[in-house]
Amino acid sequence: MNHDEILEEIHKIQEEHAKSFNYDIKAICEDWRKIQAESGRKFVTLTSDPAEPSSVYPEYRSGQAQKQVAGLRNARVNAQE
Repeated sequence: MNHDEILEEIHKIQEEHAKSFNYDIKAICEDWRKIQAESGRKFVTLTSDPAEPSSVYPEYRSGQAQKQVAGLRNARVNAQE
């Protein structure tokens, strides 16, 4: 494995940060959230419950999208024969 000084430095910083919170993952994450909030940068927050495709794409409710995909697959298979 290659010696990477940058990764070693990152791991050292992570270790020192974790040690300063006695390796309490909740406290570590809370501190990172605080650092993010104070940075003034925009961050993407992903939900733990992703939206159902039918709520984002109404055609999923009717099955229209699945029918279109199936039709395309059949056309491709037929073209290859």
